Amino acid sequence: MVFGGKEDDIHITLKGKPLEEVKVFRYLEVSIDNRLCFTDHLTELTSRLSALCGALRRNLNGSIGRELRCTIYFALGQTIISYGSLVWGLAS
Repeated sequence: MVFGGKEDDIHITLKGKPLEEVKVFRYLEVSIDNRLCFTDHLTELTSRLSALCGALRRNLNGSIGRELRCTIYFALGQTIISYGSLVWGLAS
């Protein structure tokens, strides 16, 4: 992955074979794109958090109180949000 520049500007080879250029690369569950804007990663985080909220609403809505549901959400949701935030959280 080459960051910035035009697509045809740089050709990288390894042992004489050209390396494939990709727009988005996943490394340790963080999606990194060639512009370092992390849009794909944030879209995936939003989807995962939405799924978590839906699962909590469907499975725990009537059986436990709101305070315990919030505790479970923050325990699970905070780990989803904070994982890799040192990398993507500082990008502008």
